[in-house]
Amino acid sequence: MQYDGNLVIYNQAGTVIWASNTWRADNPTYHLSLSNQGILTIADQDNHSVWSSTNGKFSNWILSCGSGLRNGEFLKSQNGYFIGIMQEDGNFVIYRGGGMSGP
Repeated sequence: MQYDGNLVIYNQAGTVIWASNTWRADNPTYHLSLSNQGILTIADQDNHSVWSSTNGKFSNWILSCGSGLRNGEFLKSQNGYFIGIMQEDGNFVIYRGGGMSGP
């Protein structure tokens, strides 16, 4: 996630291939979370959703502005049932169920 609050996926050449379009010039303190229901959400400092993979609620593992995920890195829901992985092909994919381990 960029410092301006925009979640962006780049290919290996550095070209943008997808963006959430949640950037703000006033440097918000947005964060990215993956809920126990598998919902990926970008929220502001008051936990108001500004972008979501659905219209659901959120409350779990967080990726802050200025942080990123490299190939093979992931977000994991608090209950461990969902995991969002940045794949080597540039896709960010949310998987459901067991079989994957992580921190």
